[in-house]
Order: sequence, then C-alpha cells, then structure tokens
Amino acid sequence: MHTILMIYQYSTHYNTAPRLVVLIREICNEVIKQCMGQVQGSTIRDELKEKSSVKSALSKVTAAWEVCIKFKEAYFEYKA
Repeated sequence: MHTILMIYQYSTHYNTAPRLVVLIREICNEVIKQCMGQVQGSTIRDELKEKSSVKSALSKVTAAWEVCIKFKEAYFEYKA
C-alpha cells in the first residue's frame, strides 16, 4: 500500500483518483485470482470428502480469507 501511495503522490499519470481506483481494482482482482487459485471449489469438495484432508481444506480457506482481510485492513489504513 505504501508503494501505491508513493505512485499516487509522485506519478504524473496516476495522480488522479479515477486512475488510482483502476490501479487498486486491478490489484484487488489479482488478489482474488490468487486466492481462487488456492481455493478451488472442486478441490475443496474433494478434500472434504476425504476425512484426512479436512484440515488441509480448512487451512487453504483460512489462508485465503486472512489474505483478503489483511489487504482490506491495509487499504483502509492507508486511505485514512
């Protein structure tokens, strides 16, 4: 987030709110894409069918959730 703030402050191209929104949206989309790559519905379903893999499925979902929460917290911290 600090890098995005620096881009906003010093860039001659991304120093407007609409352009910064596009940049942040692209980063959000990439975070979502990476989380979806780790937590695929079919894979989680298959892991849940196997009782020994429940912890693995849960840890993947938890990790993806935590990444999203941390990203959101960092965004609102820098926004303030």
